Amino acid sequence: MLPQFRRDLLQTFSNLSQEYGHIVRLKGLLTAYQLTHPHDIERVLQTNQQNYRKGRIYAEAKSSIGNGLLISEGDFWRRQRRLAQPAFHRQHITGFAKIMTDSTETMLEQWQKYEQDEQPFDVVSEMKRLTKNQATASGSGSTRQ
Repeated sequence: MLPQFRRDLLQTFSNLSQEYGHIVRLKGLLTAYQLTHPHDIERVLQTNQQNYRKGRIYAEAKSSIGNGLLISEGDFWRRQRRLAQPAFHRQHITGFAKIMTDSTETMLEQWQKYEQDEQPFDVVSEMKRLTKNQATASGSGSTRQ
């Protein structure tokens, strides 16, 4: 299974879901679960989240990536989530979508110029620039509030 994950992570997860259903237990050095049905995801992340704990790997990651929303749990997580929640209001998301669409269209126009000029370019650098431009335009890359 590991070679499949290395070759195409997203396709492997998709294949697991198609073959085994909405809940897949992945057992190796660590045990993890893949949930793909929205009802199950909502139950784990929202309606019954107090019954689920993040594993050892999250505790180990805390020292390198901090105690943010991904890592934290319980009351601390709840406070962080409430602070972040306004950024995910429907109106903000609509604004983000426009920024992402505009930035992507600009990038694709540049790629077409590269193609016309038969000029090679680094896709990774281009995608990093796209991400940075979108973060800056949305305000998350700056100190605006």
